[in-house]
Amino acid sequence: MTQGALAFGHGMGAGQVRDAAGSLSVTVARSAVEAAEHVPQWQALADRAVEANVFYEPWCLLPALRHLGAGKDSCLVFIYQSDGTGQRLVAVYPLERRHRFCGLPLRHLVAWRHPHLFLAQPIVDPRVAVQAWRALLHWARRDGAWFVDLPEMMASGQCLAALQAAAGRHCQAVESFERSILLGTEPSAESYIARASSAGSRKDWRRLFRRLSETGRAETRVLQPGSDAHSWIEAFLAMEAAGWKGREGTALASAPQDAAYFREIALAAHTRSALHMAGLFVDDRPIALQCNLFAQGQGSAFKVTYDEAWAQYSPGVLLELEAIRDLYSRPGFRSMDSCTGRNHPLMHRLWRDSVTIVRCQVATHSAATALLALRPAAGLLRQGLRP
Repeated sequence: MTQGALAFGHGMGAGQVRDAAGSLSVTVARSAVEAAEHVPQWQALADRAVEANVFYEPWCLLPALRHLGAGKDSCLVFIYQSDGTGQRLVAVYPLERRHRFCGLPLRHLVAWRHPHLFLAQPIVDPRVAVQAWRALLHWARRDGAWFVDLPEMMASGQCLAALQAAAGRHCQAVESFERSILLGTEPSAESYIARASSAGSRKDWRRLFRRLSETGRAETRVLQPGSDAHSWIEAFLAMEAAGWKGREGTALASAPQDAAYFREIALAAHTRSALHMAGLFVDDRPIALQCNLFAQGQGSAFKVTYDEAWAQYSPGVLLELEAIRDLYSRPGFRSMDSCTGRNHPLMHRLWRDSVTIVRCQVATHSAATALLALRPAAGLLRQGLRP
């Protein structure tokens, strides 16, 4: 595709955009209902994408749009490539239109997010990643957006590299932080734990498990494929609601739409063998639970909770150690993203590797590039004017 060769027709909100050669087209869906017709090709693209993002796979994103999309001006941009026999989906960009930036009436696009989404990286075919980004940015400019804001992308990933190749100087990294990641590169789980912890820590963990075992039959369980996931899901929601998140109103069960979203995606993931739930039990009672989601052998540590009545035994740590052992036993396991912010105490203690998460802002024209370059100075000016 020649850069800048796209010609636009009518109905950009839900119509098509095609380049001069007819090889790429853009279709925009404004709702989960409109997006549903793309699901077969969307899932096939996710399975071969340049980098996996479980949160933007259709079985995970469509429930989010339905349950958590109220009040958002959502638009899912689907980019298709003509191969002579039909249309092949090559990129999916979930976006939200916004109309103000730094107090100014500037229309822009932001990667579609919600409070339970921890990676906002689009799903792109590796063979046409650069061309797809160019098509997206050209469409965004014609749609009236000054720039596209992309928080939470992998700094060292091929997807960001393709964006930088497509946008050049118009792409600016404005924020970054390090996030813990569990890599499946050690010969075994035991060698990983030995590398990631001190002998003293491992001795303390064994002592805690012995003390826990004195209170009853302590064991770790993992939800097996084909087993009933409903009891695990409901136990997780109840335990989280009974803890500090429930008291602060941030537990999944604190809002009906959040609980509905969790139930729907957990069941969908279980059906696809993409759900990993592990629990620490004492006499058949769960005292710590975790829920992980998988795509292309890469996991996302989605949610974790524990029973505060058992806090003296560090059930979250004990469960995490057993989860590492179970993950290393999974065929094809590559990595697990902690999905945490900066310096999370537990993950930083057990997961010693990290990835850089970056926020990029991509201008759609030169005036927008100049405006974004002025943002740091404008922020300092506003701070200086505050009383």
